[in-house]
Amino acid sequence: MLLAVSLTVQSVEFLFAGDGMGFIPRFSRFPTWIRSPLRVLCTPGVFRLMHGVRAVAALGLMILPGNLALMGVLMALQILLPFRHRGAYNGGSDFMTAQVLGGTFLMTVFSAHPGLVRAIFCYLGFQTVFSYFVSGLAKIRHPGWRSGEALQGFLRGNRYGTPDWILGLLRLPGSAKTMARAVLLFEILFPLSLAGPWPAWIFMSSGVGFHYLVFRIYGLNRFFWAWISAYPALYFLSMQRWIAP
Repeated sequence: MLLAVSLTVQSVEFLFAGDGMGFIPRFSRFPTWIRSPLRVLCTPGVFRLMHGVRAVAALGLMILPGNLALMGVLMALQILLPFRHRGAYNGGSDFMTAQVLGGTFLMTVFSAHPGLVRAIFCYLGFQTVFSYFVSGLAKIRHPGWRSGEALQGFLRGNRYGTPDWILGLLRLPGSAKTMARAVLLFEILFPLSLAGPWPAWIFMSSGVGFHYLVFRIYGLNRFFWAWISAYPALYFLSMQRWIAP
């Protein structure tokens, strides 16, 4: 359900807001017999049509969860859509969406093999934890993040307009440093979510709040749904110690 919401939000966003691209990639490194079909796929009309189909398929998945045909359509579109942008359009959120969709598709295909389904679910859980930890590790090496200057720069230079209450907090002495270190601790300590169901709930709840704030400040709704859709796998992984082999 969360994955279906994530895909629907992404496609509806493209349908109404566009992707800001005023050109079609040339694909000059590809042979002509591949280049021509790719250029047709990347025309604005066909691109919007694919997003329309994806939105409908995702909505259908909410009604028919686990439907293999719908999952197949969504997986095929997930492979084709990035060609227009020569890769990910929105960085991490697109990669996380692809992993969750790919994992869910494989679990649907191999649903008759519980051991394999369990392994894929655990893989998605590990990837979710790893994404937070690596992000925190990259930040903590940066002096600007440890001092709070980087976070303050992001918030004050936000083109979407940072909420007044956050700007008010930034005026308090040491507030930017405190907020930055809270983000660092949340991401660096995220592997502790695997200690059990209760730690997982604590970190997932914090994650919902974190991504919601990022959405409110930067308008990154894709990140919110992309990561939240991976939380069931994280929770499943956190319970493994309580599940008999």
